[in-house]
Amino acid sequence: MNSALNFSLNGRYENSITQLEIIAENWCMKQEQELIPYECSPLPEGPYLVCAPHPDDETFGMGGTIVNAVEKGIRVYVLFVTDGSAGGDGKTRKEEARRACNLLGVHEIYFWDFPDRQLISHGPAFEARFREIVESLCPRTVFVPSLFEFHPDHRATAFFVWKTLAGCRYAGQFWMYEVGRQGEANRLIDISSYMSKKIEAIRAYSSQLQCRHYEDVVVAINRARTFTLEGVRYAEAFFCIEAGDDLLALLEFRDRYVEGFSLAGLKKNSPLLDLLAVPVRRVRSLFFRR
Repeated sequence: MNSALNFSLNGRYENSITQLEIIAENWCMKQEQELIPYECSPLPEGPYLVCAPHPDDETFGMGGTIVNAVEKGIRVYVLFVTDGSAGGDGKTRKEEARRACNLLGVHEIYFWDFPDRQLISHGPAFEARFREIVESLCPRTVFVPSLFEFHPDHRATAFFVWKTLAGCRYAGQFWMYEVGRQGEANRLIDISSYMSKKIEAIRAYSSQLQCRHYEDVVVAINRARTFTLEGVRYAEAFFCIEAGDDLLALLEFRDRYVEGFSLAGLKKNSPLLDLLAVPVRRVRSLFFRR
């Protein structure tokens, strides 16, 4: 047995297990409406700065929301963080990104060319440049991939962006979008009217579609996200963190967002907190592993 979990069930540990049971029972009593929206969310305030770890993430993840925002007069900027060279020819991917963003109506794009799949090794350089672009563009909403995406560059982008925004006391909103998997969501945007344009932009990334059936996956995710939205055909999901909230709250079992699953009621030195910290430390290690 792992030494971190090897303890005797006596004294204060028995009390901690009781606390865990209470937390689990409260969690199990949650209704669906408390865990996923049952109505569409309005667009957040613009301008938008969309951070795409690779050329195609902006389109696959939130292309419909971008088109929606542009039609409503919101300025959208897209930052391509890495050169995408691990997934094909870098020059080709840039050309495809320009075509896709033109179809979506993006106002301006930026290519930073950090090495693909190595972003975690470039945190300080990324953070310094990101602070400058935030000060220049003054976005009211910043978008990044979800912290729980599979690709390490996606997770690193989310973490470094949040870290920079927290350091400069950013007063806007921080939205995480989905690319390759469904994650936690507290915002659902109806993109039914914009899906055809999104698919057109997806097809601009022809080099990527030759490698994987991305179009099918994206359409399936957007369709699945309408399960709780009556009359909606396609939707994009996001997790919004309000200004001033702590991103690590999401890692620590979303204790700011799901009442009853909060660890706040536990004593600071509770052994249960030590036990529950193990998976949290593992999640954090995803960002810092070399």
